[in-house]
Amino acid sequence: KPTNVGGVILGRALLEGKFTVKEAIACWQNA
Repeated sequence: KPTNVGGVILGRALLEGKFTVKEAIACWQNA
C-alpha cells in the first residue's frame, strides 16, 4: 500500500536525521 511505502520512507528519513519528528508528522498528515 502507498501508506506503507510512505511510512518506510519517512522512517528511513528519520533514522538518517533528514527530518525532525514534527516535520515527519506534518508531512504524514498532509500526504
